Amino acid sequence: MKLPDKCSDTVANALIMLLRLFRAFFRSLTLNNGEEFADHVRVTAEMGRADSVFFARVYRASEKSSVEQLNNLIRQCFTKHTDFRTAPSIALDAHRDHLNVCPFTSSAGGFPSTSSMFSAPDTHLKAVA
Repeated sequence: MKLPDKCSDTVANALIMLLRLFRAFFRSLTLNNGEEFADHVRVTAEMGRADSVFFARVYRASEKSSVEQLNNLIRQCFTKHTDFRTAPSIALDAHRDHLNVCPFTSSAGGFPSTSSMFSAPDTHLKAVA
């Protein structure tokens, strides 16, 4: 959808219109911290749940693709309509453990797995002073 400008009011109105048209397809939104999303409170109200709109960390818009990749990996084992509140905890735990050892990939090459990053002797993570 082509918008006339990037004002937060215009973007919020467009998002709300899309949510109303395609509500069945939206469970959450992940936004960057741009000024165009300053009116996110109205969008959150339209979603009907306070925990349905998320923000990528500042200057990390690339995290949005990581979130989508993780969602796709989760959907390999659990269908889109799975209610995680009623899913067997043993299956959820097993899939969580698998995702923690599964390395993420990108067009730039592979990345270490989550568990290897946290278990390796500060080769990947540096303490912030």
